[in-house]
Amino acid sequence: MTRRLFAFARWRLDPTGVPMTRITACQTCPERSEPSPDLVVVGRWAMAHAGLTGHRGFDEITTASLRASLEDGPAVAGAQGLTEVVR
Repeated sequence: MTRRLFAFARWRLDPTGVPMTRITACQTCPERSEPSPDLVVVGRWAMAHAGLTGHRGFDEITTASLRASLEDGPAVAGAQGLTEVVR
């Protein structure tokens, strides 16, 4: 017979220290700006694209690099909203 211990672990997301990047993407065509941490740079791209094409809708896509890690402390038996860990 195999015995298993079921416990629940708390996870957290922490920033990795990598700067956020932004891209402005046109909603009308597949064109998009180069990635940049500077909102002004991607905003200027959108204004230039609008002036050249007449396209008016854009999406700002922001990427933040995160790392998941287990929180310190004991696992909790049967806790709601936590990840089940089989040991």
